[in-house]
Amino acid sequence: MPTRADVLREVRHSRQRRQRVRLISFLVLLLLILVGVIFFLNSYFLISKIEVVGTQVVEEEQVISKVDEVLSGRAWLVFPRRSVLFYPELDLVTVLKTSFPRLSQIEITKLGAGVLRLMVSERESQFIVCRLKECFYSDAGGRLFVSAPSFSGNPLLVIEAPVETSLQLGSDFETTQTLKWIRDFTSQLGLALESSLFRGERAVEVNFGEKEDLKFLVRDPERAAKGWTLLVSRRTSPESALENLAAALSSDVFKQELVARRLELDYIDLRFERKVFYKFLSSAIIER
Repeated sequence: MPTRADVLREVRHSRQRRQRVRLISFLVLLLLILVGVIFFLNSYFLISKIEVVGTQVVEEEQVISKVDEVLSGRAWLVFPRRSVLFYPELDLVTVLKTSFPRLSQIEITKLGAGVLRLMVSERESQFIVCRLKECFYSDAGGRLFVSAPSFSGNPLLVIEAPVETSLQLGSDFETTQTLKWIRDFTSQLGLALESSLFRGERAVEVNFGEKEDLKFLVRDPERAAKGWTLLVSRRTSPESALENLAAALSSDVFKQELVARRLELDYIDLRFERKVFYKFLSSAIIER
């Protein structure tokens, strides 16, 4: 039968074995961490070259400089953010879109030999959005991505935002649905006017009226004439509004008046179904 001294000796030896196992495990883990750090710090795993493909207006060098800025420093105070295994892809995309609002899409690909490739797409100017004297270029979705000059004869449609609207670079000005309505209407309007007595004229500016109303300024950009106003409502489809316009333009009475008083046309109102109102300066409103 084991004596008390034997039992105590066995307990002590068992404790020592556990301590040795823990120490060895700790040393092995530490060694693996050190090996891993050295492994990941190897230049093979570091991003040494940045390629940017797809820029047209945005300067490629500026994008690369911003990427270098984001990749500086270390992740968890140990691993370089420039490592192909630890670089912050989501942060990188967010920073680039904030710094360069013109960029609409950014796709990042890791190539061999430490190369990081950025495939980018730039927004296309669809409108110029202005509030008072402050103007921005906008894409089809309403994203304001760069300041725009305010001058007459611009080939893009100018949208005059309500005074109470706040315009901020990088933000969306209006809903995509509203802008699509405007885009569809103006594109079809150009075709309708080209085949009428308004040849050469187009919508150059639009203002938001009450509720769903829109006020288009129509004129020939090549001439000094002040133009005339076309009133429409977004409650109707662009096709319905243009059908009413076509009916008015085909009216013999209207065409006779237009030939005689072309420069006196004040407005044409398409806001009402199956009715078109128009007015010449110094005359009463006429219904067709």
